[in-house]
Amino acid sequence: MAEGDSIARLAARLHAATAGRTVRAGTFRHPRLALADLSGQRIEAWRPCGKHLVMRTSAGLTLHSHLRMSGSWSVLGPGKRLPRSVQARVLLRLDDDRTLAGIVLPVLDLVRTRDEDRVVGHLGSDPRARLREAVATNPRQVTTGDPRRPHWVYGRARRPCYRCGTPVAFRPAGRTPHGRETWWCPGCQREEAGGSAAEPSRPREGTVVSTLVRSREACSHRREDEIP
Repeated sequence: MAEGDSIARLAARLHAATAGRTVRAGTFRHPRLALADLSGQRIEAWRPCGKHLVMRTSAGLTLHSHLRMSGSWSVLGPGKRLPRSVQARVLLRLDDDRTLAGIVLPVLDLVRTRDEDRVVGHLGSDPRARLREAVATNPRQVTTGDPRRPHWVYGRARRPCYRCGTPVAFRPAGRTPHGRETWWCPGCQREEAGGSAAEPSRPREGTVVSTLVRSREACSHRREDEIP
């Protein structure tokens, strides 16, 4: 699942690429939003809300999405189209002939901006600030809540595992079957017989496999004119 930091970076890239642009035409391939129309509305801002992403328009509407494991957003250059095999949930043609595409989005809502609390209100006013405070006050705590010595491997390629000392292994997204950057300890997380090193077996208790999520579709169909 996409983590808050990757969602914040995605929001910043989408904001830089599309804020101020007007939607000329759009299509929603989602049961609840099949009749939604953002034509003529200007994209005002993209904002991260924890692991949620919101796009606000000049008409006072907010498009809310959550990527979970499969979703992604891309900006296609003029004349570019997604392959037929890609499940686009949102296609918004902008006034510069680029297309904003929401791909395989499992969670998608369109609400009035004043009603955003209906979809992200449970996160509080600033989830990132609360997370920073939690990490600062509990520097040794892991995601399980167990305050033992940390066992994470994320971002520690070639550095020794905290548990066994084996250098942490790494595979880039393009070399993994699930399309995500992956870190693991070859000592604590031995691959199963016949398996791939990019697909480590179930970790032993107390060990964390860390992945920086990028959707398979985004990796497989990325173009030079798309947002990385």
